[in-house]
Amino acid sequence: MELIDILSRVAAGGFGLLIIAGFAFPVLFFLCFLIGIPISSIKEKRAEKEIKRKECLKEDIKHESQRLLKLQELNHSYNFKDIKATYEFTKSCVSRQEFNRLKLADFLDIVILENKSMITRLEKYAAFNQKENVNYLAEIDKLRNLPTYESSTERKEIEESLFQESILKPQLTYNFLIKVKYTTPKKKDTVYKKAEYTREQIISRQVTITKAEIEKERQKAQREKERALMTDKLRMEVLRRDNFRCQICGASQADGVKLHVDHIKPVSKGGKTELSNLRTLCDRCNLGKRDYYDSNGNN
Repeated sequence: MELIDILSRVAAGGFGLLIIAGFAFPVLFFLCFLIGIPISSIKEKRAEKEIKRKECLKEDIKHESQRLLKLQELNHSYNFKDIKATYEFTKSCVSRQEFNRLKLADFLDIVILENKSMITRLEKYAAFNQKENVNYLAEIDKLRNLPTYESSTERKEIEESLFQESILKPQLTYNFLIKVKYTTPKKKDTVYKKAEYTREQIISRQVTITKAEIEKERQKAQREKERALMTDKLRMEVLRRDNFRCQICGASQADGVKLHVDHIKPVSKGGKTELSNLRTLCDRCNLGKRDYYDSNGNN
């Protein structure tokens, strides 16, 4: 046989093998795929069966476990107040200047002043929850000593997991999230600055604000009291004592001015309505002086 015939037959045989291989690989792949389908299906069914088994076991334990039944009764006997962990307050500024000027602490003061009743309620609820939670946890400790499923590790683990999940976790405190934002009119970009304040910080600030308000009201009442002491009789007594002349410029009614009785130390600064703190001033000097007071005596 000639060399050319031999090479031709070898080439033909190789081409045939390639054709066979080309059909064989897809067939093998398809068979593996068919075999893989029932295998994965069996695994899924087994997993589903295991999940259902554990769910049924959980339900059995819920109805059989003395600890869980007692815990359920205990939970029903407590009525913790509803408090959120964080209350958010946002101030939208109309200009960049207002945004830069407004401090978060100042906005907190505004929030506190505008939400007095809310803070009072939150304080009442937080105090109630804290007190009740102490008693509740003491009862929980007693339940931990009740018998468990000592004979079954799986049942014991499931029971413990259910016990931990069923323990109530009341909110015992709260925070205020204070946010100030500004949105640019053209680009619509929004910038924020924010800070979170704890319950202790809120109450501390509220006490300070309340004290300031009380002092402000006290001073207001004191000013009203002092002004009420300025009677016509006392006013005339001061004018006569000062010879109906301004004690700063010396002008009198003859000079075309109106005479006033002035508090040397202004009532707004704690001045008293008494002769030693009163003097005659003309309307121009009185207007110029306003509530100025020099503790060194240059008044």
